[in-house]
Amino acid sequence: MQTVFSTPGGLQLGSIVSGFVADSSHGKIDFLDYTAGYWTFLFSHPKDRTPVCTTEVADIASQRHEFEALGVKVLGFSGDSVDDHMGWIAEIEQTFDVKVSFPIIADPAGKIADRYGMIHPKVSAGECVRKSIVIDPSHRVRFICEYPMEVGRNSAEILRVIRALQLSERHAVATPAAWTPGVPVIIPMAQNNQTATRRFGQNWVEVLPYLRAVYAPE
Repeated sequence: MQTVFSTPGGLQLGSIVSGFVADSSHGKIDFLDYTAGYWTFLFSHPKDRTPVCTTEVADIASQRHEFEALGVKVLGFSGDSVDDHMGWIAEIEQTFDVKVSFPIIADPAGKIADRYGMIHPKVSAGECVRKSIVIDPSHRVRFICEYPMEVGRNSAEILRVIRALQLSERHAVATPAAWTPGVPVIIPMAQNNQTATRRFGQNWVEVLPYLRAVYAPE
């Protein structure tokens, strides 16, 4: 049995996610309790035992230690049954020599998928799209990305986004296009020069009046 609470206005950046209780490959999960205090990566896939989805789960599983190092809980999601998930996971682990350590939620009735905007009728009548959602420890949506059915997602990009969000949280900075760790970051426009100097000393550079760069303190 599943319990779902809707999010008024739908799932958008800044939304507080709705709670649900659902069966999964790790047993019954109360989503809000399971993810409380953690960053969360929730991703939906169209169907178990399909080629693109199989490579996605294997790729995400191969990055297990990277997600763990960032304090991120990973959860997969589709409309398949728990039994389907379990058999599929065993095949993935054997074929790709990975450990699928994260739970995959089962939503055969499609109630949760509907509330989270994972089903797009113009793409598929009943299967989830490839939706990636990053949620912060306060259960606020910080990132949403959707891939078409024929294109697999990139877990390295998800990790990059999470690192950028966590860096921004710690140091009140923004990150430039294609940022990776070690690359200078941006001082937000909301911080004037005095605030920037107080926060970062003389280590920041004004590239343009509205573009100031600094190496993150860490």
